Amino acid sequence: MWGRAVVVENEMMYHTAEANGPAAMRKPEGLAFESLIGADATSEGWQITTGGRVIQRIPAEEIRFLVHWGAQVYMDYQELKVSLDHSDDITIEQVFDILVADLHARGETFDVPSDPLTDRAFIRLLTRVYDLGAPEIFPPEPVEDMLVA
Repeated sequence: MWGRAVVVENEMMYHTAEANGPAAMRKPEGLAFESLIGADATSEGWQITTGGRVIQRIPAEEIRFLVHWGAQVYMDYQELKVSLDHSDDITIEQVFDILVADLHARGETFDVPSDPLTDRAFIRLLTRVYDLGAPEIFPPEPVEDMLVA
């Protein structure tokens, strides 16, 4: 691969991916969850396929490939052991109790569901209350003028 890389530690920082590159190339017709990206055998670029059909070809100079990975670092063997044996994990019931208490503290009125993992009304409530929204600062369009060579 060519280009540059940046390594950061942002485990505790809220971050998200944003669309980049030419706006016309961001959402090709036929893009789906099962779409695949891979090398384009007909060029030095890339291609996106859905169901084996090429839905978009991307020139090499237009691709930005982002890889996220994580690592766990422990202060000592005891901390590693606690992580591996899950002795400090919280249960789904504890998560549910924390969410219900917080929702009540925020003044939300709702029926406490018997199965919060599948209750659509409760899931909609969580989505509405805890939605972080869109970023407050976006780069101006088009973003091409912000790219660094």
